[in-house]
Amino acid sequence: MKASEQRALTQIREDAAALVAALGSRAGAQTVYLAELAAGGQAVEDAGANRVLGRGCFPEQAPRFARRPMVHVLTLDLAQVPGVTRGYGAARAVSVYVHNLEEYSGLELGEKETRVVPSLEEPAADADGIPFLLHPVVVPAVATLGGDDDAALRGLLSKRAPTTSQKQLQRLRKLLHAWAPGYVGGHGPIGADRPDYGHFLLQWRDIPGLNLGDGRRLIVYEEGGFCGG
Repeated sequence: MKASEQRALTQIREDAAALVAALGSRAGAQTVYLAELAAGGQAVEDAGANRVLGRGCFPEQAPRFARRPMVHVLTLDLAQVPGVTRGYGAARAVSVYVHNLEEYSGLELGEKETRVVPSLEEPAADADGIPFLLHPVVVPAVATLGGDDDAALRGLLSKRAPTTSQKQLQRLRKLLHAWAPGYVGGHGPIGADRPDYGHFLLQWRDIPGLNLGDGRRLIVYEEGGFCGG
């Protein structure tokens, strides 16, 4: 991890811990997992089956679009994120596919160009993919509220809240929003409206070759994914 990323991670942990303590029972504390692409010298086995790109852990399960296999962009090893998923039952992994890397930008939730595929089989690490590590951080639920949760944010950022807590929450949300390549878990994608789908899974900013458009993110719910702001 770069020195700048390590500083950001340290600041995230400090602000999150202070806010959880300050909010007490109102915190609704939950674990968010910050992703880091594994680099030289890091223990790749710590990544489990987490992979970006490659063939995927289960290439035979790849869905099809226009009669062609879709492109694997990410597999999440669910053993690495306990408590995050609710709708997958006994699934051991979940993989995200898109119809085309270059033409992906601008797609909305519910379109068939994005597929989220759970698997009951134990995932095997894909040698062709890029492994990623996950750093758990306990944050207050408000840290990952989306753009349509303004009322809740206003309540916690009111004049009654200590100035220090207001600044910590604003900084925490900014750092989480900008974290690259992405994070798993939490209430939703920061700054984006929540769709009708109820189970947020992850947001991802940077997948080599995947055209997300200027400043946009791959946003994935258990029920589907899309390219969002």
